Amino acid sequence: MKKILLIVLPMLLIVGCSSTSFERIVNEYDEFNKIQTIYQKDNWVLKNNWEGGEGVGLNLALIKKDYQEQLILKFHLSSSKWLFIEENNSFKFLFTDGEILTLSPSGPVKTDVLSGGHIKEWGVIKLDNVILKKLLSKELKTLRVIGVDYHRDYSIKINMVQDNWRKFSELHYKIN
Repeated sequence: MKKILLIVLPMLLIVGCSSTSFERIVNEYDEFNKIQTIYQKDNWVLKNNWEGGEGVGLNLALIKKDYQEQLILKFHLSSSKWLFIEENNSFKFLFTDGEILTLSPSGPVKTDVLSGGHIKEWGVIKLDNVILKKLLSKELKTLRVIGVDYHRDYSIKINMVQDNWRKFSELHYKIN
């Protein structure tokens, strides 16, 4: 029995620790406002292998209230330099076939300076079934985020982010 445990236990530890699946989904319920929110965490597209901590978190969130559902894409830009994300047509998703999907934040983009002068800009983009189908059905190549004076492109891990959106959608949001 001890020999079996000595063989099986290390294997379980190795296999259990080597999983790369995305399991960071949070399910919260606000009892005061009767709102359920299911959302992803830490789903990042990077500029260049996380040099300088620059990337964009792109997390799907499903908000349920009074038998209504709203799907949004929560974005969170992290950088050492300001971009001042535009409020209109500021997120351009380039697919591998050359098609571009342009989206805009819903409402103002919020900004803050963190310790060490690190910058963050965040907000939400409302999604409907047509936009979600497009984001999930075709392979993404690059995300361009457009600011007031310039833009930045993000492509590292974009396929992982897209796969995570697919998994989230399969589990929590059925496309009509």
